[in-house]
Amino acid sequence: MHDYEHDRRAKLADWENTKAANRLALWENTKQPKAFAKPGTLHPDIAAWCDRFAAGETGNLIIAGGIGVGKTWNLWAIGRYLITRHHWFGRMEVATAYDFHVATEGFKADRDQLNVWSSAHLLGLDDVGAQTVNERTKEHYAGVINTLSEDERPIIATTNEEKLAPFVGDRAASRLRENATFVTITGYDRRKARQ
Repeated sequence: MHDYEHDRRAKLADWENTKAANRLALWENTKQPKAFAKPGTLHPDIAAWCDRFAAGETGNLIIAGGIGVGKTWNLWAIGRYLITRHHWFGRMEVATAYDFHVATEGFKADRDQLNVWSSAHLLGLDDVGAQTVNERTKEHYAGVINTLSEDERPIIATTNEEKLAPFVGDRAASRLRENATFVTITGYDRRKARQ
């Protein structure tokens, strides 16, 4: 009986590892940009947030820091970490400030894209504050953030800015800060150093 149980657990672990490997390949080949697939180590405070998220804790994550210090790399590494470390099978979406601008400019907002972001299990808002926003864009940011907050689905925001309200509105900024972990990444501009 003991050998049977050991074999069953080993096969289950192999199956879980295979599923995670397939999920990781899908993530890397269809979601994650090549520029952010480079090897590296996830910031320890961000890894701790991921571990709490995988254990069922809710709460947002705000990643701040200067230009080029690795905020966006860490954002994309969260998906990889959750898949490989925790065999997470949720749906993570990432929207850059530019993506959000494009989806909300013009006469009619891209409702399909806004719904994709609003229905994600985990949403990354990259470079909040990098684009000039109008009141209409702020309203759409607020709508997406509000939907996720009401369902207690976490949001990860990366930013160079100290205050988010000018870019997402006062209410949405308040919701992002609510029960949030704040991580500041320091260092030099890695892109500038490569020039």
